[in-house]
Amino acid sequence: MQTEYNRGMEDQDDVTAEPGPARSRFLFEASPLPLWIYDLASLRILDVNEVACAKYGWTREQFLAMTLRELRPAQDVAALEESVRTQPAQVFNAGFWRHRLADGRLIDVEITSHEVVFQGRRARIVCPIDVTERRRTEAALREREAALRRAQALARLGHVVTGPGGGFLSWSDSLPELVGVAPEAMPRSTREWLSLVHADDRAMFRARSIEAAQVGVRVDVEYRLVRGDGALVDLRQVIEPIREADGRFDGRWFNTVQDVTAQKAAEAAVRRAKEALETRVRERTLQLEASNAELAWATAAAERANRAKSAFLANMSHELRTPLNAILGFGQLLAMPEVMEREGSQRAAFVEHILQAGRHLLGLINGVLNLAQVESGQVEVRLEAVSLGDLLAECNATLDPLAAGRGVAVRFPDRCVLALQADRMRLKQALTTVVARAVRVTPAGGEVTVDCAAMDGRVLVSVRDAGPPLDAARADHLFDALDPAAGDAADG
Repeated sequence: MQTEYNRGMEDQDDVTAEPGPARSRFLFEASPLPLWIYDLASLRILDVNEVACAKYGWTREQFLAMTLRELRPAQDVAALEESVRTQPAQVFNAGFWRHRLADGRLIDVEITSHEVVFQGRRARIVCPIDVTERRRTEAALREREAALRRAQALARLGHVVTGPGGGFLSWSDSLPELVGVAPEAMPRSTREWLSLVHADDRAMFRARSIEAAQVGVRVDVEYRLVRGDGALVDLRQVIEPIREADGRFDGRWFNTVQDVTAQKAAEAAVRRAKEALETRVRERTLQLEASNAELAWATAAAERANRAKSAFLANMSHELRTPLNAILGFGQLLAMPEVMEREGSQRAAFVEHILQAGRHLLGLINGVLNLAQVESGQVEVRLEAVSLGDLLAECNATLDPLAAGRGVAVRFPDRCVLALQADRMRLKQALTTVVARAVRVTPAGGEVTVDCAAMDGRVLVSVRDAGPPLDAARADHLFDALDPAAGDAADG
């Protein structure tokens, strides 16, 4: 259907007369929304109202010198021409488009248009409504809803809103999956939900629900629920009244439901570990009492060990000479002019031999020095006030390259304000050794956690890794000196 629309001057002052050119002109200019008319053949703008000029930033003269193509970004022109060519005359809503303002900004608009005859030409009258903010708000809302769904899925969390009679008014997308049923099979009321609650927990759940309804306050309840697939899960449900801004309560309730099965299992594991620890303490106490009878044997064993260590130190002098001789020998070779003139690969081989011998020598020396100092009684312990936080930070910096090379994350306390009396160097050496062992036994991608706490006038530093557990035999040797030649194998 086409409408006759002419910009003739007749009857322009009689705006109350029957619809005609003057009446149409008045309505066109008086519209609070932007309007323009364009020629269907050339797409040239034939008329525009002042609201459109103000909205888009062009004067009337500039508008009338333009076509629709100048109003659209370049990438939309082909779609515009296709739309004009295929749009039926009777279609009023042409959908969403992007328009260009005079200052270059782009806005989203919803177009309403219909075909008219203007000055004898086939034309369309267009009403563009700026929906930029609305679409931006809708996009932000969709993003927040998606984030909420992801968060609920990760936290095994869902919610349902119930009405005064207990009927389910709405629920989150995550709730059916939490319950283990298809969305269309979701319970529709508190009564239907109750049928999923474990038989032994139904009376308690019903009583707490009635309590919430009678008192009108928040109620927390934990119970077991039988999922649609038959699995038994532990749920925590928080029932809260929904109040209006003025505080009125209209009988609606917001129910937050969370799967706490893993949390319950962890709590049970902690209880079992505590009981096992208490049992082990009792066993260790008995072992300590029995060990007093073996003190004489242990003393003799210590003396034998001292003799063995002395023999070890004597033998080690020969072991130290071997890599040292290699270093000196290859160094002297490299110093010879005729060797320096040889090809680079042979000189590189000599350098590699020196490096290998040096690393071996360093490992032997590190292993011997601590043992020799203890044997000779030359170790000096110097007690001083030590900031445990600063010391742990130094250990963190020292061990960071080792951890990074093995792909292991080491977590030290974010903040530790404890202080203690200790030999700072020896304490750092002990902490670094223990954490380094933990890093070595933790597989790539694993994590080592260091923590500290005050306990009965003492300081407890704990190290937890993701490596295989220590059996009793290896735990007894945790602080033994490492065998330099054994490498990581000694950390097992």
